[in-house]
Amino acid sequence: MKKLLLKACVFGLFATTSLAAIDLPVFYRSPLFQGTPDWLVRDRATNISVSYMTGSGSAARNGDGSREELLGIYGAVDIARLGLYIENPGALTMPLWTDPGLAAMGDPTPFFNGAAVPAVDSPDGKVVYNGKINTYQVGLTFKQSIFSGLYFMAYAPIRNVKLYNITHKNLGAAAVNGKNVEDFLSMELPGILKENGFTDINDRFSLTTVPEILLAAGWEGASTTLFNKDLKYLRGSVQIGGLIPVAARRKEDTLIAVPLGYNAHWAIDARASAELGVLEKLAVGINAGSTIFFSEHRVVRLKTDANQSGFAMLGKAGADVDSANLWHLSGYVKAEKIVQGFSALVGYSYTHQDKTHLNLEDEKFLKTYAAQQAARMPQPFYISKNDIINADQRYKGWQAHVVNFWAEYDFKIHVRQNAWGPVVAFEFALPIRSEGKRAFAINMVGGTASMNIGWTF
Repeated sequence: MKKLLLKACVFGLFATTSLAAIDLPVFYRSPLFQGTPDWLVRDRATNISVSYMTGSGSAARNGDGSREELLGIYGAVDIARLGLYIENPGALTMPLWTDPGLAAMGDPTPFFNGAAVPAVDSPDGKVVYNGKINTYQVGLTFKQSIFSGLYFMAYAPIRNVKLYNITHKNLGAAAVNGKNVEDFLSMELPGILKENGFTDINDRFSLTTVPEILLAAGWEGASTTLFNKDLKYLRGSVQIGGLIPVAARRKEDTLIAVPLGYNAHWAIDARASAELGVLEKLAVGINAGSTIFFSEHRVVRLKTDANQSGFAMLGKAGADVDSANLWHLSGYVKAEKIVQGFSALVGYSYTHQDKTHLNLEDEKFLKTYAAQQAARMPQPFYISKNDIINADQRYKGWQAHVVNFWAEYDFKIHVRQNAWGPVVAFEFALPIRSEGKRAFAINMVGGTASMNIGWTF
């Protein structure tokens, strides 16, 4: 009996090639290729794959789609407006951004160091930050086919991000309203940040974590009987699942930090794909999907003035965060089994996250400023609190355009029938640097090793 079970497990192994690939796109690196299963996997087959991707650089695109410094995707930090309208400002913040005379008259005119702030379109007082990013990702995928093309799967990305070599550049005059910009940044800003609740103002960031896990179920199938006899096959899949947060949220009191995933938001993930064999060794494919996030109440850093810009905000309050949906669409052309087990493709990927909406839940936030505005005449001066906090570039979404290159080799052709054979693949994700918004333009390179195992017992 023991020998019979051993034969069932060992000699019942079989392998099929699989071009299936998955990614949970993020703004700080190029989205990876997402593909289609090569053919219907046998019932009860198990797929295990491990991928490794890495990239580094300093290129980025801002909200206008223009090339920008790495930490300038949300605009330059405007030091002249940084501390405007902070409720109950501290001893370091109040003298710089509050005019006692204007405040006594209920006049909320923006003020910095003894005079009105520079015009919004003036470069004076604006500082853009640059740096470098180094990131890698290990993707672990487990997929179990059940019957009639149905399957369930789990995907867990282990991610690492390092931000370093942080520098800055003053875009305007050396001094603003008599305040030397460089002296302010080095001698006064650290104390102001700490006064407003920042606990980590280091000029570097490093974190390794599993941000979330995807658990999903789906169906995949293939057909060689098509409406056109010149077409070779049609393969496809549909999948729906849930994203389960694992890592903690981004620390709002850390000056330089990025969430490695979706910042601990729960979500529904749905995707579909199709591939059509148009010639003996040529196919075209498409993949589309969406990640739909659930709203949550959170305490976050917020704008206190609609014209503030940059990645650093001193305001902080509770708000309902309606995180925007994420969409991705890709297409590719594939040459299959060109030489023995070698296949290759080139594709294009478009990823877009909509604008996140915030609904302020803290009545004390901007209370004094709101009262001053309401008392002003004429009323068109009035800007609601929600309008102010939702003017933040950090919540206006992002998009990326990427060219994906993928090459794989299926070793099954070199082994006898019913023996196992792995598939190894190489991938290169190249951002289209003339496109994209509020995203880092970082090349990614790496590979995947995959094994499909079928059990005959």
